[in-house]
Amino acid sequence: MAKKATLQPTYKGYNCKTAGCGGHKAGHSYASSGGATPSPHSQSFNEGMNTYQYAITAPKVAKPKSLISSKVLGALAAGAALGAKKGG
Repeated sequence: MAKKATLQPTYKGYNCKTAGCGGHKAGHSYASSGGATPSPHSQSFNEGMNTYQYAITAPKVAKPKSLISSKVLGALAAGAALGAKKGG
């Protein structure tokens, strides 16, 4: 019988060795509370610290502007409401 394919759990882009991603979560929590010393024993802990550091230093991306103006959307909504009142 064929083996079932299982997805490896991930934490913010890093592959986890455990189902709950405990090392990554602990590293993220530690860094978010001010911790700054990486662990010499846990790569996943250090990766978790990196996810926090990236979250606070990543450049903010501006929201893309809508291709349809709010006036056009308003007119479309008004037309749809008018059509609904007339019965279609």
